[in-house]
Amino acid sequence: MINKIFTRTLLLSLFVLAVCLAGFSNEETVASAWRGSAISIDGADDDWAGDTLSFEKKFRVDYAFKNDAENLFVLFVFKDPLFLSTIKDTGMTLWINAAGKKKKKYGIAFKMINVSAKNLISLIEKQKGPLPEAEKNRIRSQPNYTFYQGDVVDKKGNILTANALGGELPMPVYKSQPKQKMMVYEFVMPLRILEKLSAKEKMEPGKKVTVGFEWGGLTERMKAQRMERLRKSAERGSGSEAGATSSREREMGRRSDGELDLSLKKGPKKYSFWVDVALAQKD
Repeated sequence: MINKIFTRTLLLSLFVLAVCLAGFSNEETVASAWRGSAISIDGADDDWAGDTLSFEKKFRVDYAFKNDAENLFVLFVFKDPLFLSTIKDTGMTLWINAAGKKKKKYGIAFKMINVSAKNLISLIEKQKGPLPEAEKNRIRSQPNYTFYQGDVVDKKGNILTANALGGELPMPVYKSQPKQKMMVYEFVMPLRILEKLSAKEKMEPGKKVTVGFEWGGLTERMKAQRMERLRKSAERGSGSEAGATSSREREMGRRSDGELDLSLKKGPKKYSFWVDVALAQKD
């Protein structure tokens, strides 16, 4: 009798647990919307008006996905500048795992870079095809530009863009700009961007993919500067650096004068989180 009661209780518990896990799984999957109209990658969220945004409470960010048959579009909005960390220097990496695992294999490292007019023309023509000579002359009127580009990388950060795109696909790009007290980021990448690297990483409308967002922390240049600064501090026999920091500034890894505080042992924080995304299909 006792064994029967125990067995029934165990089965009921397992059933309840299975239902709960299924519920959690559905809640963690974010639905991508089908791109019904043109999206301008300009760092503004106007093209996303009326769309349902997901909210990551831990980092106070809104985000959303759209796709068509060719591209994946991503909106990412920082609602608290604390969590921007060093994103201007490190950029944002979107890790893509088409196998549904929260594991780094290939990603798109989006970063702001400075380019010459000649290089900018080359980059634009790779994306959109040949430019009219008048447009080239307009670009040449200024020697340098800021370009918002994404490179395909492996889990160690090695750039694989040439292998991944093969001259056939447009470069991933992004743009960001402030909006009131927020910072808005827009990204776009081809769905086929990782196919040449691995057939298992194929993204298609109607399929599910796991996306990881990662930003902040230290660049290699920052690490070198930090080590040099710590070395000089040790030589002076000083255990602290000039420039007091508040707790909020310490979270951001910056001194009260706005400069990076490389003396902090932990440095500016690196942030990351993963989401499962169900890519939309055209009705």
